[in-house]
Amino acid sequence: MRKSLKTVLAILLCCAMALSLFACGTSKPAAGSPGADTTSAAPASSGASATSAAPDATGPKVSARDSVTLVITQDRGTLDPLYTVGWDNQQCMRCVYEPLWEFDEDYENMRFVLATSIDDSDPLKWIVKLRDDVTFANGNKFTADDVVFSLYLANNRKGEPPYFLYMDNTETGTKALDDYTVEIVFTQFNVSYENSFATVLMVDKESYNADTAAYETNGTGPYKVTDYVIQSSLDLTLRDDYWGQVPPIKNITYKVLMEDAQRVNALETGEVDVSGVPFQDVEYVKGMEELLVRERPARSCRAVYVNVTDPDCIFYDSMDARLAVFHAINPASVLKIVYNNYGDVAQAPYTMNAVDANPDDFGKGIYGSGYDPELAKQLAESSGLTKVTLPLINNGTSDMVTTSELVQQALKEIGVKVDVKTTDAGSWLTYRFDDKSFDMCVDFTGGLSATVDAPLWWQYAGNCGTDTTKTPAAAAHLRELTDAIAMEPDAAVRKQMVSDISNELINLNYFYNLVDMATFQAYNKNLELPRISNSWIDWSNAYWTA
Repeated sequence: MRKSLKTVLAILLCCAMALSLFACGTSKPAAGSPGADTTSAAPASSGASATSAAPDATGPKVSARDSVTLVITQDRGTLDPLYTVGWDNQQCMRCVYEPLWEFDEDYENMRFVLATSIDDSDPLKWIVKLRDDVTFANGNKFTADDVVFSLYLANNRKGEPPYFLYMDNTETGTKALDDYTVEIVFTQFNVSYENSFATVLMVDKESYNADTAAYETNGTGPYKVTDYVIQSSLDLTLRDDYWGQVPPIKNITYKVLMEDAQRVNALETGEVDVSGVPFQDVEYVKGMEELLVRERPARSCRAVYVNVTDPDCIFYDSMDARLAVFHAINPASVLKIVYNNYGDVAQAPYTMNAVDANPDDFGKGIYGSGYDPELAKQLAESSGLTKVTLPLINNGTSDMVTTSELVQQALKEIGVKVDVKTTDAGSWLTYRFDDKSFDMCVDFTGGLSATVDAPLWWQYAGNCGTDTTKTPAAAAHLRELTDAIAMEPDAAVRKQMVSDISNELINLNYFYNLVDMATFQAYNKNLELPRISNSWIDWSNAYWTA
């Protein structure tokens, strides 16, 4: 087992960038601390994370049942692993395809999967050794050529940003040194890259076809797809010839249930064994005798953004208008009404549960002064906010819709009219990155690491996506910081840069984090579900006890 880069973290969080970054280098939080997870119905298993890709020290597990059914809430409509990053069905594809390495759930330790070692003593030139006993489902041997090909595809996805902006995919750059050795070359240091590889799933160079990969799979993973109904279900079964440790559970079914009531009903009736739990139903589900409920910090904040990239928008050059909106909102009410008091009132422009969070950054600016309806009313009148109607968009999920309605009501109370537009998953990003379609939006910030995620939230707030021509002049220094932080090799300097970025965001007021959220998963009490990075299930060691 190998420690990954210190204090590094990256995550993909269902966002337009479709770029997952992961992290490590922090000790596991103590129970009860912001980063700890809890499980109801003690003394139950909390789903302890696996720390090694090797078989369990006690020997292979035997499962009392051979099938399990889980819920996902999103299906992108493709089985191509290059295009599922940031969507729920990425966890499904991890059963079929595999990365070179991944991490334990707390991002402390690297677990080698298809690789056996990495020499990154030269941060711009990694030498990666591969296993020599791996086969794809079609029988082809997994080799270094497949890695080079997969990395090229990851950086050249149609309509998607590259995984690794500074990877050299030219003939003189990243290449196979022999059948089981790859030289991965970068043009610039980036602190997130080692962890980003956890979401790059390897494909077979010989058989991969971009035209058919959406419905035909061929991975090195233990499972194969037996049935796929878009936006409905995905059935997986074990391969007969899997090269590695065979998982104890033979069949996995993922059901797509987008509605909160559907998921709760499916848990109650036993239709599914594992599902996320809506905030408003946590106590109800905890009362179900056959289930345990696992709580963890989401490391994500619900936020309100104002449009600062469209010169025609009132927020473009009016600080008073921005502050009028923020002071009108009571985050404690949002926490109570929308999230049933699960989570915390946000204290900074990044989540308090980030591994590199600095308490000195908390409680500043709007995060200190907070809810002040009288001041909000004065600012709304002086800025002219009371004379316009503000379009506010959200992505249609229940908590975003309710948060939008609370924001609408809060602004109504200070004399400001808001027109809420609820989109759906398919159209959301079209609206989100069109700054002519909204004046405000309810969205999210967060991630496991403020260091790695700072550029992402800057793109959301100050670039309207990746259109750098829209960067406000006042944000020039912020952009310099967010462009530079991931390329800074000195951890102490990066820590100070996080605080500098936080201060800049507080001064600019481009968005306001309202709630530092929690996340909940219910699962049958007879299931053992160890985890890997991104809280995905480690199927090689998951099993039924009864």
